[in-house]
Amino acid sequence: FQQYNLNVWHGNSRDPLFSMATYDARRFDDDETDLEALPCWIGVDMARNGDTAAVVAAWLHDDGQITIKPSFFVPGDDLKERSDRDGVPYERWRDEGLITATPGPIIDPEVVEDHLRGLAARHDVQEIAFDPHLARQIMQHLHDDGLPVVELRQAPISMGVATGDLERTVNGRMIRHDGHPVLRHHFDSVVVSRNETTGLVRMHKGKKVDRIDGAVAAAMAVHRAVAGETSRSQYVGDDAEIFTF
Repeated sequence: FQQYNLNVWHGNSRDPLFSMATYDARRFDDDETDLEALPCWIGVDMARNGDTAAVVAAWLHDDGQITIKPSFFVPGDDLKERSDRDGVPYERWRDEGLITATPGPIIDPEVVEDHLRGLAARHDVQEIAFDPHLARQIMQHLHDDGLPVVELRQAPISMGVATGDLERTVNGRMIRHDGHPVLRHHFDSVVVSRNETTGLVRMHKGKKVDRIDGAVAAAMAVHRAVAGETSRSQYVGDDAEIFTF
């Protein structure tokens, strides 16, 4: 009852989730044009202020490997303060094009929405997975335009399965990436709670100022890529649902 109703977990441990040596060894120089023929799944972890919005695309190769590429969005007004607080170079990342700083004190959802439309225009996007929290308006707009939007709620059961899929693909040497430093920072900031009874895992920040949004979005994208389902066919399960009105 406490685990599933009060979100209180017992009998768990907190450890790093990923082998970062394995993660680092899986760096490749795939260009997005190399991926255009492959099916693509997208995970979105939205935010407003004080955090980072992350979009991660996952392309499934014929041999089962998965290439992931991220995009990050932060409010532009307080980058210096955020850098001092979090101990990471947001301003340099912005200048190098590694994050998008939207004008004002909050993340502009239209900028994220436009980015998703651009991905869908260039790639064979099978699904765009959202937790509807903070994303309902974007989901509505994309759905109205015929884009394959699905809900993947960040609840313990559904995200436990997604996190397990990401752990297996990363530590099993099935992930490819381009060495994006912000995504690596988010992966390296993850610690895990494991429930010994159910086998489910949960991602947590190692420290309060850490950010793991990229890892969360990656788990959503990789989970749906592993499932191999699309919003164009009937999906039967508890962790994702087609977004309809």
